[in-house]
Amino acid sequence: MVEAPGGRTRYAELVAMNSGIWQAQSELRLKVINEFNPQFSWQWQTPYRLRINLSPSQIVGEVLNTQGQVLWRRGYALDNVPIVRSGWLALNVQGMRVTFSDAKQTTHESEAVAVRDLGQAVVVQDKSMGNMKLATLLATELKGLGIKTETARLDNLADPEWWQKAEAGIVVLPNGKRLPAVAKEPLTEFLRQGGKLIVFGAPLFDEPMVRTGRGTGGVGREWVSMQEMEAVRKQTKPQRFLFERLDENELRRWQHHASHPDVADRISLEPAHELRFVTHSLRMDFSLKGWAIFTREFDKSPFPQGHSLTCFWAKGAPQTKSLLVEWREADGTRWFAHVPLTTEWRLIVLSPRDFVFRQDSPTRGKRGFAGDRFNPQNAKALVLGMEAPMPTGNHTIWVAGIGTAPDPFGETSVDFVPPTVEALAPAYKLYPLPIAAGTKQSSSLQIAGVGKVVLPSDSVAPVPRWRGFGFTNGERVVRWQPILTVADDKGVERGALVWLVRCASLPYLHASWLVFGSADETFWLKNRQVVQTALKRTLNEWRNGVWLLEAGTDRFTAYINEQVKIGAVVVNDTETSREVSVRFAVIQNGQVVHERTEAVKLNGRSSATVSYDLPSLTAGKFLVRVGLLSASQVVDELQHELVVTERPKVTDADKITVKDGHFIVRVPRPSSPAPEERCWFAFGINYWPRYVAGKEQSDYWRHWLDPTNYDPELVEQDLLILREMGMNCVSIQYTNLRQAMPLRDFLRRCHEHGIKVNLFIAGAHPLHFQPELARQLIEAADLANQPAMFAYDLAWEPRWGNYGERRRHDSEWRIWLAEQYGSVENAERDWGFKLPRDEKGNPTVPRDEHLLNDGEWRVMAAAYRRFLDDFISRKYRQVCRFIRKLDPNHLLGARTGYGGGPFGAESAFPFDHTAGAKHLDFVSPEGWNLGWLGQANEEQFARAAFITAYARWAGKGKPVFWAEFGLTLRHGAFSLDWYRDTERLQSQAQLYEAMYRLMKVSDADGAMGWWFPGGYRADERSDFGIVNPDGTLRPAAEVAKRWSEILTNLPLEPVSHPSPPVPIRIDRDENARGPMALWLKHGDEVAKLVREGKQVMLVTDGTGKTSDDCPEVAVGNTPWSSGKPPKFLNGEINALWVSVDGQNWQEIVPEVLSDNLPVVRLPTVDRIFLRIELGNTGEVAWLPPNECSKRMRGVVVRINVNGGTTVEVSIPRRVEPFADVLLDNIAVPLFKTANALTVTVRLYWCDTSFGERGQFSLQR
Repeated sequence: MVEAPGGRTRYAELVAMNSGIWQAQSELRLKVINEFNPQFSWQWQTPYRLRINLSPSQIVGEVLNTQGQVLWRRGYALDNVPIVRSGWLALNVQGMRVTFSDAKQTTHESEAVAVRDLGQAVVVQDKSMGNMKLATLLATELKGLGIKTETARLDNLADPEWWQKAEAGIVVLPNGKRLPAVAKEPLTEFLRQGGKLIVFGAPLFDEPMVRTGRGTGGVGREWVSMQEMEAVRKQTKPQRFLFERLDENELRRWQHHASHPDVADRISLEPAHELRFVTHSLRMDFSLKGWAIFTREFDKSPFPQGHSLTCFWAKGAPQTKSLLVEWREADGTRWFAHVPLTTEWRLIVLSPRDFVFRQDSPTRGKRGFAGDRFNPQNAKALVLGMEAPMPTGNHTIWVAGIGTAPDPFGETSVDFVPPTVEALAPAYKLYPLPIAAGTKQSSSLQIAGVGKVVLPSDSVAPVPRWRGFGFTNGERVVRWQPILTVADDKGVERGALVWLVRCASLPYLHASWLVFGSADETFWLKNRQVVQTALKRTLNEWRNGVWLLEAGTDRFTAYINEQVKIGAVVVNDTETSREVSVRFAVIQNGQVVHERTEAVKLNGRSSATVSYDLPSLTAGKFLVRVGLLSASQVVDELQHELVVTERPKVTDADKITVKDGHFIVRVPRPSSPAPEERCWFAFGINYWPRYVAGKEQSDYWRHWLDPTNYDPELVEQDLLILREMGMNCVSIQYTNLRQAMPLRDFLRRCHEHGIKVNLFIAGAHPLHFQPELARQLIEAADLANQPAMFAYDLAWEPRWGNYGERRRHDSEWRIWLAEQYGSVENAERDWGFKLPRDEKGNPTVPRDEHLLNDGEWRVMAAAYRRFLDDFISRKYRQVCRFIRKLDPNHLLGARTGYGGGPFGAESAFPFDHTAGAKHLDFVSPEGWNLGWLGQANEEQFARAAFITAYARWAGKGKPVFWAEFGLTLRHGAFSLDWYRDTERLQSQAQLYEAMYRLMKVSDADGAMGWWFPGGYRADERSDFGIVNPDGTLRPAAEVAKRWSEILTNLPLEPVSHPSPPVPIRIDRDENARGPMALWLKHGDEVAKLVREGKQVMLVTDGTGKTSDDCPEVAVGNTPWSSGKPPKFLNGEINALWVSVDGQNWQEIVPEVLSDNLPVVRLPTVDRIFLRIELGNTGEVAWLPPNECSKRMRGVVVRINVNGGTTVEVSIPRRVEPFADVLLDNIAVPLFKTANALTVTVRLYWCDTSFGERGQFSLQR
């Protein structure tokens, strides 16, 4: 909620939908035209002023301090962008209670809404809808159940006044897929009034209909679906050809462009003997490496007035499945379409609505907004070619008869977006039943009471939704009930063919819909008894009017003596007050161990909550059953399992540890007290339950572990599927304290199934560390004691961002330069390059071009990458030390692979794998630079062995855990065809096959695919899942099942190779692009070695060296001298403690790269004692001076006070890279003064400081 200054005006923020896009205000990007100080950061407890200026041409926001000084400014142009004027309230609250008094509403008589009567129903019966016999049957059945029934036609549904005047509380749609598009608003308004729907066929409005000036037969005026219009449109042949003749002169007008200039693409003429209308075709041969196009420009638009269709014939070679067609307008706007090809000539017809705005158009921000379309009268150039996701290699495309034609339906056009009605529309709420494609499932299924049937081809089931299990104090808004389910030959349920949804909150408060998942009239007439049973049950529930929204306990796993709440939310849909009772029962082994009944009084159209604290239960499994009684009869019931258990403990057998660069599990041996050590490969998936598919963004981002969304029974089914696939690990998220109780239940179930959990935890990001939140999350879910836990995932794809984002760390960069070089000026002299300056003349971080291109700034770029490593390492140190104190039992990692990590989304500047590797237990790359939309490329995956080797090098031999990889079936607007795209399903399987092979040949330690649930992810417009919503395995899951036998049974000792790993010498500093340059330089070399069956390892000039014999080179490969950071030596001060007596110690916790020194207050003494823990973050081992050829090449620590007296202490032993060493009881003399003293601790080598500087202020 937003309050205007003065508090007199309040309004709600809106979440808008524009052309089917939720959060449209975020999707419709505006052009930034006025920006000041983009690196501005908020300061806690500081008041600010906010000023927003809005004009017809722009909107400008400013943040000012209380004196009126502008601290930040950003403006956006409003060029031709649709303004969001309506939407849903955007509230993000944990709880709310509102009371109204003296509320009045005045309506004009014409706007008054009729009272909906559940004793009356309207059955739609119209030839254009179809299913006339089914409509007659339904009317008969409803009359037999005591419902007054009348019929209506599609014309009635299209008339808003008809809806207002109708008194019926039930509307029956014998084919809910075929409805007038204009009926969407009145129909959803009917639901908002609490109306009830009976629908056959889904999704709702799947075939939106319009009245046209002609029927599909060419005469008359009738209701025609958009699909029928499109079918007629697709038969339209060109009426005017673009080219008078196809000859060599015409070929010369086509210009070639490609992502790789060295390709041998060509365009030529070839006879088109199979076609009657043209004599020649354009033949395009491609050697595809990325994208390739041929462009033909026109002096003026080739579309005559009244023509809008692009028509041509096309075909492709067997391996060529798609053609890119693009029109470019005179203003530069680009519109593209991908046309599927076969090996036979096909007529292709494209209307303006078939073309998609290309986001890199020069008119972005001015064109491409919702409702904008390709304008044929403005066409300037035609583009034909190929682009991703087509596989690389040789391709051939033939195109003939390119021309234009008028649209047979003229200006009739419908920009239709279906309503959002849970479990009914849009199509992404559903899945085909059976799915069959790509699975081992039979096409026939079992229906209880009916037997084995072959379902109609249009059968669908809803992705499971909220079933009401558990008590969340009424936070759920919908309850979904499967009425009739179907099962496979093994008795496994595969979905609901008939289902009921009841609503208890806005927007469809007290509405309900009964859905039959097919519009096949013959099937339902044949199975009339199924229809009768479902109608009778549902109508009884509707007329009774009271029901349970949710019921049960507030957790599904409880510890002994832990307080558990039990409750229920009862809803009354009727206008009259009701008195009911709720009976709670807790049952163990068939015996009721607790029972209680509560009376509930409900006002009309309201809900009530009843709850109480459950008495303590002994350990065991219980059935919680909650019944709703009206007139002593049970009218609704919910039940679920509750497990009461001892607080868990982590044993040695539960722990995953690291040894010799691999994950190890210790398995007890009956014959020996010493456990057996086995290699443990983390073989799993990023897990979200199947029921998240098709959820709206608000529901999805509330998270599946939120109590409102968590369904333990469905999660249990998923865990069984995971074990069927042989998976032993899942990666999940934990972001909110509300998720703690569901997470505990999930972890218990995982432990019972032998599945380990890699858990992302909020608040642990090194740049945004929130220690109190992290502590609360760990303690709330008792994570330290959870045996199913494997590791914490501290940061989710961290990245630095572009220049504007990276400037947030200008201050730390300057402090680091002073720490390492003595001053910015010293650094710039070493680099031979000046840093960019801000408006005040202060040095800033490098610009993007300095890191994305090699150049004279190379040495500076190398220093900046070293700064990033140091900064993040010290930040991760804080996070890791904090979490390890709370939980010493589990490992720590971070998925460092945004867009493929430093080898993929280079311009977003993901963290390098070197960042923080010293403090993490394993390194976690991702595979998004290996393809997520296209097909698996064997060469690319052979190259990817470099990534495993790089991660192994960055972690100094630590395990390499691939945190994400995957392939979406498609991307963009959803259709149910996605589920049956066998080609894309096979492409996904090929990618998984290639990734698992990569794991084996590169000696990786974990492979976590992205992700488990098949189905549409609405916010991302993708489907990366490997398990269908019905629980059947997609081909990729079958691949995983086969590879689980290999990867989870790897020997502890690696199988010896005929030859040792081949060393490849790398140098991140030799090119300003850093890791990306290494990937480009060494990828082919690695691929060749992998194909030869060899393993690789990466080394540097410092590998295997010590401080005694390492090269004297500075960062950036300049000659080292005093005052420069040595390239191969680096270190941190992990911890500092101070004492006045050498016995009682106080830890000093400094800020990272900050001028704010920690303050230590001590009594007046003449000396202090220090305890220092050092960490080697460099490439070479440290030696003490007495082990070096020259003492000065040994590593020592020097401590000085106010730059005066210095105490020097040698390290006591050799310290390997990433190892630690403790220096204890160092006496430091102090001189007498009443002023504060600054104590500085530095590492020294060759009489020069290196690594982190530790400082604190000593005050008496």
